[in-house]
Amino acid sequence: MLLLYAVVASPADPAVTQGRAGAPGVRLSRFDHGDLGVLYATVEEPPRGDRSEVLAYGHTLTSIAQASTALPFRYGTCVATAPELAQLVGSREQEWLAQLARLDGMVEVIVHASPSGQPLQASHQPAGRARMETDAPKRTLRPGAGRDYLTSRAAAHKALEGLAEQLEEAVTSYCAEVRRLRAKTEVRLACLVPRRSSTGLEEATQAWARARGDVDVVVTGPFAALSFTESRGS
Repeated sequence: MLLLYAVVASPADPAVTQGRAGAPGVRLSRFDHGDLGVLYATVEEPPRGDRSEVLAYGHTLTSIAQASTALPFRYGTCVATAPELAQLVGSREQEWLAQLARLDGMVEVIVHASPSGQPLQASHQPAGRARMETDAPKRTLRPGAGRDYLTSRAAAHKALEGLAEQLEEAVTSYCAEVRRLRAKTEVRLACLVPRRSSTGLEEATQAWARARGDVDVVVTGPFAALSFTESRGS
């Protein structure tokens, strides 16, 4: 059985083709089909999905993407035989070639923004402690407290939506593509930029934040552009 990791251009970087991109204990092989290569590992059975396996898979994908433009498969994608893999690649070849061309030479930069001085999100209590506290006297909420809470939540959400729109407008000219990532208490944008111009995006974002004076901004990356590989091989 073949556990699939990623689609790459063929020929790929030697660090990938020689199997050095895998996590410890993972030995990658490559299946070539025309201008594409598929990186895979031979396994006895489908992955179980435990934490260590998921982390090792993610580590391997990151290493692959750092060495070569890559389209990752979803964790656990397997095919039984090489002929079945050839059929899969043949059916998606043009789509995958177009995606690889679009991402060639690009990196992902993530911009985090939140209102200045926003408190950190409260951590969740352990389940055991929560059960122990159910016997404690219940607090009586004042009339209208629930409504006020929902109103404040709605206002905070609206403020973040407005901040996201303004931030997107500020960074769009520096990016080939921008995608909003899920986040509860901040705005988080994934920005697809040419590798050589990633520093320009950071400088522009920090200048935007200074001009506003009421927003904290952190820029992380560059990373492999994994947020922009929407059509994964599954």
